[in-house]
Amino acid sequence: MAIITTMKTNDLSTLAARLVHCRKGAGLKQYEVANHIGMSAPSYSDLERGEAKKTKYLAELANLLGVNAYWLATGEGSPDKEQTSDVINEVIETLNTFNEEEQKEALALVNVIRRRKGGNL
Repeated sequence: MAIITTMKTNDLSTLAARLVHCRKGAGLKQYEVANHIGMSAPSYSDLERGEAKKTKYLAELANLLGVNAYWLATGEGSPDKEQTSDVINEVIETLNTFNEEEQKEALALVNVIRRRKGGNL
């Protein structure tokens, strides 16, 4: 995974920056990424320009680009794909299909579980 070993994390603070970096590292053009995951080229371009902040195609993008979906979404943790469990990938994929209100409800449920376990936010 040459993409991961050459990343400069301080340059990758936004989803847009991470997408551009990973796509170029994979040697793909924007339209190739869009076509492969079933997204329109203009919508993908909006992501790379930072005009769109989220996408329901996050799991597919991470898979295509060979990176960790959580890292791609947040910039946190390792970009190494192997460090994301199938369960976490499914959760991320599902959350990306939710509207903002549903995402807030899901986060509230996660926070309830964290409090029960004694975890901090």
